Amino acid sequence: MKIFEFRFNPNTRPDLIFDSFCYEPTTSQEKKLGGLYVVGELKNAIPQNNRLLYNLGLLLKREYFFGLSPDQAMRKALKKANDFLFDKTKMGNVSWLGNLSVAVLGLHNFELNFSKDGKIKVLLARPNQITDLGKVFETEEFEPYPLKIFTNVVSGSFLENDKVLVLTEEIFEYFNKTDILERIAQARTEKDVKELFKAKETEFSELSGVCFLILFSEKPVSKSQQIFKKGLPPFSLKQILFPVYKSVKERLSFRLNLRPKIKMPQLGLPRVKVSKIRPGKMPKISFSRPKFSWPRFNEWKFPHFDFQSLWQNEKLKKNLILVLSLISFLIIGALFSLKEEATSQTKMRAQFLEIQNKVLEAQGQLSANRQDKANSAFKQAYKEILPLAKGNTLLAKDAITLKGTIEQNLAVLNRIEDIKDPKIAFDFNNEGFVPQRLSLYSGSLFFYSPYEKTLFKLSLGSGKSEKINLEKGVSFASGDNTSIYFFVAPDKILPYRNGKFGDRITIKLIGSKTQFSGLASLEGSLYFLEKDTNEVIKYASPLSENYKNPYKWIFPTQKKPRQAKAIEVTDKISLLSSDNTLWQYQQGRFEKTISFDIFPLLERLTKVSASPLFDKLVLLEPSQKRVVVVDSSGLVLKQFKSEKFNNLKDVVFSPDGKFLYILNGLVVYKVSIF
Repeated sequence: MKIFEFRFNPNTRPDLIFDSFCYEPTTSQEKKLGGLYVVGELKNAIPQNNRLLYNLGLLLKREYFFGLSPDQAMRKALKKANDFLFDKTKMGNVSWLGNLSVAVLGLHNFELNFSKDGKIKVLLARPNQITDLGKVFETEEFEPYPLKIFTNVVSGSFLENDKVLVLTEEIFEYFNKTDILERIAQARTEKDVKELFKAKETEFSELSGVCFLILFSEKPVSKSQQIFKKGLPPFSLKQILFPVYKSVKERLSFRLNLRPKIKMPQLGLPRVKVSKIRPGKMPKISFSRPKFSWPRFNEWKFPHFDFQSLWQNEKLKKNLILVLSLISFLIIGALFSLKEEATSQTKMRAQFLEIQNKVLEAQGQLSANRQDKANSAFKQAYKEILPLAKGNTLLAKDAITLKGTIEQNLAVLNRIEDIKDPKIAFDFNNEGFVPQRLSLYSGSLFFYSPYEKTLFKLSLGSGKSEKINLEKGVSFASGDNTSIYFFVAPDKILPYRNGKFGDRITIKLIGSKTQFSGLASLEGSLYFLEKDTNEVIKYASPLSENYKNPYKWIFPTQKKPRQAKAIEVTDKISLLSSDNTLWQYQQGRFEKTISFDIFPLLERLTKVSASPLFDKLVLLEPSQKRVVVVDSSGLVLKQFKSEKFNNLKDVVFSPDGKFLYILNGLVVYKVSIF
């Protein structure tokens, strides 16, 4: 886990104060609570409030680290912060009201508790999405008596490579207009983040504010795993045998001295005899061997073992029996393990030969032009070969080769088209606009985002583009033959027809906590997907008077998916479930579930969109960089894969149903289906 603090041009404006504070735990008790991080900004500051943020941070730190749990500590600290700010107002210091923006985050492992107030932003950045985590606070109003700035706490768990961004107002507005948020979402390492900010250094010269970034880089070991490892120490043969050895040593009736008494041999000095020296000749030198005196064998002394007294000790006898039993079990276990491994190898080899036969049969079906049967046989063989293709054995190498053969056949049968350079229809890199979604209406593409106060209209015929300013960002949009409807959360509809907007309409929500996660329209009626209940809420055309009477379109007795992610309406309503199935309803009643038998196997679909001709559907799967076109029964018609599909966001059909317009990051690709 990495923490980054970027402060842009502090102390350049006397009436603007911003700062960030990192309070890391130091004691064992504090480590149970995790770190505390505070990011704040004060506009229109007066000298009296120069140290307001600093004092608020110290107060939060003091109260937080005296808590019992992360959640309780956060709530306790925020209560004290509210009291502190309320005391300021009672003393007449009210200039900070409406000018103070603060985010307080408590982070323990991958668990985050946070609260915020003001225009500061707390975002979750992932490669395929940017989510405003603090949006829930923006609909709340503080209570003036007694004053409560921090009214609630949001908690959540995060995944590896998630990024949490805390941005002051000016920094967020700039990041949102450029591609910086997108690039941060794509960053995976600390190096990527540093290189990004270094490359953008010149662009930040006129900005003032804070970018606080948490990079969840490595998932910590769970508590249950830690307890398991602590409770079961590694096996140690030494710990078992040492007590036996110690007991034996103590009970032996002799001195354990294996050094025999040896009489060392007597080594005499060699005798040297030199012949008489004659003039002009070298003298002759002769040596005689030294004499050795070896000790006699009966002079050696060996230790004496008293086995009878040794075996009579009951404690030692039990320890010896335990050691012998342990050795026996180890030997028997090793023999069984060898036998089991040999049996397993034989079984795997037989399984491999059986899969080979299935592949040969599938190829025979393919030669006979029975593609459906061949496809099913290859898919079954692929599932069975995957476990055998793991490891580094000779069988694994053969399995990998066979797996490659199966994949080649499945790629042809499942109509996979790998596109190296898809055609670019439009590029937003120089437009100062970051789209999140797109919709089609009357021969034009409309791009929008909940974070952009702008609509971007692109005419498919002329290629002309137009920016339309709005008061707030658009969450969803859906068009039909008459109009396109833009939904501004939580309850506003902006109808657009014949090149101009109609009057803004406020719709009635069924519940006070109603939130929508999708929108589709048909013949003027609007169908919203409710986030928590998976209900479909139908509104009559906003251009009529009946829109004020919404109702739950699916009958109460009908079953619904556990977690729906997207909605589409044709002659029936289709809900895309989190398990990658499509639940279809007609006239408020459940009709059927479509499971997509697609290779490669689906991981996570995020979008379903219908052709204007109602005979095809397109599915978006960012995790595998592909777009899948299926017919109304779920049969695969075409799959498009590309390495450039690295940030898939949305997709729609062209008006004639012959092309796809794919929004990928800041680029729109146009792909022909036929």
